[in-house]
Amino acid sequence: MRGRTVLLLVALLSASCSEEAGARRASRLKSADRKAIEAIILEKVDIARRAWEARDARIMIPDTVTVSLRSPDGQVITPAEMRDALQKRMDGVSRVDTMMVRVDSFLVVTPDSVLAYSTQRFVRLLRRPDGYERLRFSVVVHEQSFIRREEEWVTATPEREVKPRSWWGDESPPHE
Repeated sequence: MRGRTVLLLVALLSASCSEEAGARRASRLKSADRKAIEAIILEKVDIARRAWEARDARIMIPDTVTVSLRSPDGQVITPAEMRDALQKRMDGVSRVDTMMVRVDSFLVVTPDSVLAYSTQRFVRLLRRPDGYERLRFSVVVHEQSFIRREEEWVTATPEREVKPRSWWGDESPPHE
């Protein structure tokens, strides 16, 4: 019993020290660096907003994009396939009510690499094949890695969705 108590105390102390170290690391991100990364995130949001308003997937995924992605099951997804899938989603939208992003936090991994977390809220009116329209709400946390190259911050990885939630307007939001 006494051995378990000591182990528990050591684990709690380690976790506490780890949290303090993490807080110190996050605080080392300079204000100018934070603003530069936020500007990159908000620029992407602006591009997405323009694409959804115009219902044109080429604005978000132009022909100049040559990088393919790999799905969790290992399938390669080409830029043309991504653009086609996005265009189909856009074609089913009657109206975009809200597309907002809030930059939540930063985690400094090394002096030249940062993970940024932002929350996106997207509300749109979807047109169903039978003509009926329904309001759809989506909230998702995005995680994205940034690296400093030659004194400039750039994206290092595509956004990763964390905790995606969506619901219809006549439903209660799901719990986290």
